Amino acid sequence: MIVLEIIHFEIVPDKNSFVHLLNYLKNKMKNLSLILLIVSAAALTMTTGCGDDTNTTPTNNTQDSTPTVTIENQIQIGLELFKLNEEVDRTFGEYTTSETSTYISVFGNDQNYGDASFNITFPGESTGTFVTEEGSSVVDFQAGAGEEGTIRREEYSASGSTMTIVVTEYGAIGEHIKGTFSGTVKNGRTGQSVNITKGKFDVIRRDDQ
Repeated sequence: MIVLEIIHFEIVPDKNSFVHLLNYLKNKMKNLSLILLIVSAAALTMTTGCGDDTNTTPTNNTQDSTPTVTIENQIQIGLELFKLNEEVDRTFGEYTTSETSTYISVFGNDQNYGDASFNITFPGESTGTFVTEEGSSVVDFQAGAGEEGTIRREEYSASGSTMTIVVTEYGAIGEHIKGTFSGTVKNGRTGQSVNITKGKFDVIRRDDQ
């Protein structure tokens, strides 16, 4: 705090007194200038010394490395897409030497629509495109949806209809047989035609029969 002095002088018609007054005021002004200079320097020091204290936290860009589950066997019957969690002992592929044909079996359950299954038969033991023909069982396709042994179970067959099976991979015993399928089947109970789409299979080839 700066205390201002109130100075009282007697006004006397004396030249020396007037000079003395001027000298006194000059000294006071010098002192005030010095005080203002010190205050200004202190304020500048405080301003430059206060940096940005913001704490910068590095962004964590670590992505979730949790592996995703790929559904390898699925079938869409009408509007219902069954993405199957397979029953291991009923999901396989095998080559039958006596009939020179390959049999694919897939059974599983979808969390939204329940149980479903499909079976495919095609000639040989190699990749290729196979189409069902009326009156022939060389290429065959069967499917089912709903719990087995109940009235809710619906069975479908490609007999008299056209199904196209595309085998994209045919491995040795212990390896994969993969492919896709689509076409039309008939409901075994009602005779109604139903579209089969988005069909996909991936099974392990077991020992030849």
